[in-house]
Amino acid sequence: MNQFPAEREEGLIEALLFISGEPVPSQRLAELLGKPVEEIDEQLSQMASRWSSDLNRGCNLIPIAEGWQMVTKKEYAVLLKEFFQALNKPRKLSATTLETLAIIASRQPVTRQDVEMIRGVSADYAIGQLLALGLIEEVGKKQGMGRANLYGTTQQFLIHFGLRSLQDLPEKLQF
Repeated sequence: MNQFPAEREEGLIEALLFISGEPVPSQRLAELLGKPVEEIDEQLSQMASRWSSDLNRGCNLIPIAEGWQMVTKKEYAVLLKEFFQALNKPRKLSATTLETLAIIASRQPVTRQDVEMIRGVSADYAIGQLLALGLIEEVGKKQGMGRANLYGTTQQFLIHFGLRSLQDLPEKLQF
């Protein structure tokens, strides 16, 4: 049953449609709001009319598949397509980041200090980038004083480089 005040129902409906990403059956919305289906459909029809005429809104509501769905307005299609293509471009790793990744992949588990000893420079930025991209992860702590983080590659690393397993890596990498 609906726990929201009537003046906030439209916000709740908008949030439900937004998070679903798919059509939400009118029946389900009616159950959630404790209203008859006909009343929900009328309320959404009115919302859809207001949204379509509001030039400041980026979305429309459409009746579809015995329910309702939030969709972007057609005039934004080209820009959105470009945006998502840019988002989904594979990121290129810098030479420094690739070198750090190669060290971790070939000697894992390895600490940041171990990587820095091999490279001769700080590895903080490269390790941060590799962690953010999900190519490496913390796999434990080194025994002894300080208990430094140990890093190893992830499943995402294998996918990114088209490897079946770590055994597909070259036997010896030069550093």
